[in-house]
Amino acid sequence: MVIRMRLRTVFKVVLVVTITLVVAATAVLFNLDPNDYKDRLSAYVARETGRTLAIEGKIELEWGRTTRIAMRDVSLSNPTWAQAPEMVHITEADIRFELLPLLGGRVDIDSFLLRGARLNVETDSNGRSSLDFDTTGSDSDDAPGELGIDLEIAQLEIDDVKFTFRDGAAGTETIGTIQRIKALPSEPGAPLDIDIAANVRLGNNLARVDLDGQIGSWDDIIRGDREVPFDLTGEALGLAVEIDGAVRGPDNPSGFDVDVLISGDAIATVQPFLETPLPLLGPMSLSANISGGQRNPIVNLVYLDVANIRVTGTTKLALADDVSDLEFDLKAELRDQGLAPIEPLAEISLAQIGPVKGI
Repeated sequence: MVIRMRLRTVFKVVLVVTITLVVAATAVLFNLDPNDYKDRLSAYVARETGRTLAIEGKIELEWGRTTRIAMRDVSLSNPTWAQAPEMVHITEADIRFELLPLLGGRVDIDSFLLRGARLNVETDSNGRSSLDFDTTGSDSDDAPGELGIDLEIAQLEIDDVKFTFRDGAAGTETIGTIQRIKALPSEPGAPLDIDIAANVRLGNNLARVDLDGQIGSWDDIIRGDREVPFDLTGEALGLAVEIDGAVRGPDNPSGFDVDVLISGDAIATVQPFLETPLPLLGPMSLSANISGGQRNPIVNLVYLDVANIRVTGTTKLALADDVSDLEFDLKAELRDQGLAPIEPLAEISLAQIGPVKGI
């Protein structure tokens, strides 16, 4: 599974960086310069990902029981076919971690600050993604949950992240900014309290996302074979959003089970991002459950209320490599609903019909 391999590659890179921190801290005891280990770290990342890691800034190291390491201007290259030469560029990374637990195989990070990251993710016309790493030199066939990383982060803070996604097949570009992501558990091993604020730009239109709540623990997230619960509320695209459920491992056929509540003037907020005109039906409210897996999602529409219309039912999607199958079982109830708002879609005069009742 490509997604699992991507996650495993990322975490293996994190693991080798941690090991490098231990080596660098030991080097300080012998008055050696931790910057001398840049080439070793770059060589490992190249072997595990097929990409080039560059650390242009100086590595700062403050050795002690709680050790601090800081790096500036760190980048990871894109594949050669991508438009942007760098997939990731990080202006500043600052990590404070406990040194002694590393000797027992535990990564105990007091704080992790990431600032000024720039992400460029692309797909080509054949659907190939810049997130697909060349893992020929890595042990990518390990079972989920066997990464061997025992990780705990007391405080994670990510600020000022800009990302660009280019879809080579569609010829579109999505640009976004993450003002902040903060995540911290109430105690070691507990679920993470999370706060996200971001903007997404499509063309000249800007959409804001502001969510907070809880997601699963670091161990749940890293292992890959566990259910990761989450409970988030906030605003997205000008709509009030509540998301509650869980995501399971990518190889699990029932990969997710999520309840979604959305309310607000969806037509007005979503219309700027679409080329097709939408009917002016006003505010809406939606309750749905999304279940199944990545290739067989099922949407159980508890209700969709918009104007004087209520829609209920189920939608199933089955995806294969060369074909997809979409199945609808929906019911719409019209309660004295006028048809004038949908005239732009029908391209005929409907207002004179008057209000309509029925199912």
